Amino acid sequence: MRILTSADIALAITMPEAMEAMRRAFLQISSGEWMVPPRLAIPTPHGVTLSMPAYLPPTAATGGVVTVKVVSVNSGNAKLGVGVIQGAVLVFDDRTGIPRALIEGRALTALRTGAATGLATDLLARKDARELTIFGAGGQAEQQINGVRAVREITKLTVVRRGDVSGRLKDIVVTATNSPIPVFRAEQLDPGTHINAIGSYRPEMRELDEATMAQAKVIVDSREASRAEAGELQGGVPVHAELGEILSGRATGRVGPDEITVFKSVGNAVQDAAIAAAILESAERRGLGQIFAFG
Repeated sequence: MRILTSADIALAITMPEAMEAMRRAFLQISSGEWMVPPRLAIPTPHGVTLSMPAYLPPTAATGGVVTVKVVSVNSGNAKLGVGVIQGAVLVFDDRTGIPRALIEGRALTALRTGAATGLATDLLARKDARELTIFGAGGQAEQQINGVRAVREITKLTVVRRGDVSGRLKDIVVTATNSPIPVFRAEQLDPGTHINAIGSYRPEMRELDEATMAQAKVIVDSREASRAEAGELQGGVPVHAELGEILSGRATGRVGPDEITVFKSVGNAVQDAAIAAAILESAERRGLGQIFAFG
């Protein structure tokens, strides 16, 4: 079995390559070519541990894989000098069931989430978007910025670490927090702003207010998952499309320069499987990681 660290991941795959893996993942999500049982969440006194299995059939680019990602989110880790998110992804051969790899989960999650944001931004943000405001400076922030910068020439970057932000928000906004309440108000948005809301993943969490959701064209990673898990979508907020439906041409994206768009992502195990398969294929080709006898 191949053990891949965060350093191996960085050597194995670039952001554009990760975005291509996410493109395939979202197309498979919207076409039903996948199998993902419900995400299992185990609350603890210190946070929550999430278990996310997935099966991704073979494509022209990669072989089929079965993956299980286990991630813990413990907010108290920050005071200990440890990352709030910890995790690992186990990859099995889909034909034999043999374990093929164990991949560091924090870097994988940050990469696939940043790649999803980059893909959504490329599809939904105005082509002349140059300003990026990101709420949250945690483990997701760097790859969120990398994903946006892969598709737009950002000339002004603002990182909001905590508390309210004054003034207007324009072009591109990313929310990557665990806030239970909205991090800005709808009236702060300039016309034509695109928002990537990737932080909240439980019904009681909400990074965007009701007024923002009411005026926006809302695109999600998965209707089923987002309806069940996204606080912003509770109460019957209309969903325009899944990202994969826009990629396949079955739904429209932005249709005007003043339209406000929201990509609401709660994450999907298909994304983990797709990026794990791409990382592993590259690592095997390049001889990255350490090989351990298993079994």
